[in-house]
Amino acid sequence: MCDQLTLASAEFGLRRFNTPLIVVLAHSRCQAAELAIKSARMQPDEFSDGFASITSALRPAYDLAIETARTPNYVPKANEVAIAQAHRVADQLHRGHAVGSHVERGSVGVQVALYDVSSGLVRALTRRR
Repeated sequence: MCDQLTLASAEFGLRRFNTPLIVVLAHSRCQAAELAIKSARMQPDEFSDGFASITSALRPAYDLAIETARTPNYVPKANEVAIAQAHRVADQLHRGHAVGSHVERGSVGVQVALYDVSSGLVRALTRRR
């Protein structure tokens, strides 16, 4: 989800530069999300061990994308999984001790966005609760 290096980098930006906004950026055409979707729908032995860390890390995002759709037997698209993962990271930042306390005080915001690799546009997304 969000490793210690990422959390420490966010905290460093807050402390050193008084960063007012942290953007968690998902991107379209995410091949890791595509892999997670394929892995979730196939037998685990169809993928090499090298992909296991990717697919297991993104499985909760895959599940969240399905839960969000609220449709039986729904198969999420890669963008939906990538966005769900970005929301998971943003949630972790909100809960994190250093960043979370800054968010509570209103000194920093956390924004989820989607970068469209085809157009180059970035679209801010509504935060999930």
